Amino acid sequence: MADSTVSVAVTGPRKTRMHRLIEEEGIVLMPGIYDALSAAVLQSLGFRAGFVSGYAVSASRLGMPDIGLLTPPEMADAARAICAAAPNVAFIVDADTGGGNALNVQRTVRDIIGTGAAGLFLEVRTTTPPALTYIK
Repeated sequence: MADSTVSVAVTGPRKTRMHRLIEEEGIVLMPGIYDALSAAVLQSLGFRAGFVSGYAVSASRLGMPDIGLLTPPEMADAARAICAAAPNVAFIVDADTGGGNALNVQRTVRDIIGTGAAGLFLEVRTTTPPALTYIK
């Protein structure tokens, strides 16, 4: 029986796109965007990083503030279009709470990273979504 193991030599910690950008530029300016057009404009202006805003995506797709109506699959769909429209930009995506329990969070992380995003952030929320406090 043939040995099917593969050895990989790692000489140091792996660096993400964002790690490399920070090393190269120091401070990285990341304008917020919400769709493929705003991503393409961002790239055409020479930005190397951007932020996919949950509030802005919710407003542009649903006409509503970020009050928990936008689902993780909808956010991943938006991120997929954004990353495809601006492949030279490293995007960090707002993943809100990840969609529920630990299994939902795992799925959300896999889905968003699968879009080509450079990363995401999750928030832990124990109270009313922040948007509800400033849209009254």
